[in-house]
Amino acid sequence: ETTQICTLGNNTTTYIYMTAQSTINCVSFNQTGSCLAIGTSQGYGLYNCSPFGKFHSELAANNASSDTTGGYSIVEMLFSTSLVALGGNGASPQLSPRTLRLINTRRGTVVCEISFPTPVLSVQMNRGRLVVLLALQVYVYDLPTLSLLRVIDRAPTRSHQVCVSAG
Repeated sequence: ETTQICTLGNNTTTYIYMTAQSTINCVSFNQTGSCLAIGTSQGYGLYNCSPFGKFHSELAANNASSDTTGGYSIVEMLFSTSLVALGGNGASPQLSPRTLRLINTRRGTVVCEISFPTPVLSVQMNRGRLVVLLALQVYVYDLPTLSLLRVIDRAPTRSHQVCVSAG
């Protein structure tokens, strides 16, 4: 089964292939808008926008023996680098929504895994900072060293958005 994601101006259509059981949980652009990240109930995919095409994916069907494959509710890229932040949807114990995993897609390695007291609602990165939004707190990390710089308490809101300038 396929899901149409984009019809280009020259009347060509690009499809993202998904199983019938797969659900799209999140869609985000990188900081320059040149790449698209999609998290599904079965894995995630990273796509170039121009020309449109997949350049990396981790899907349960492709890697059934991996304990890191499954559903993702957060997929955020750092510009066009191989650094990706992943937040699980809780479908399996290894993909807790309270754990943020930074991975290097080129090497296929986990750079770091950070656990939080409550589920991660949103993540943003720029070249210097990693910002993680929880229901009542915002965690700010120095991205190059992954050291925690500050925890900011916040009032509960319905908004699950956090914005960080690209600079």
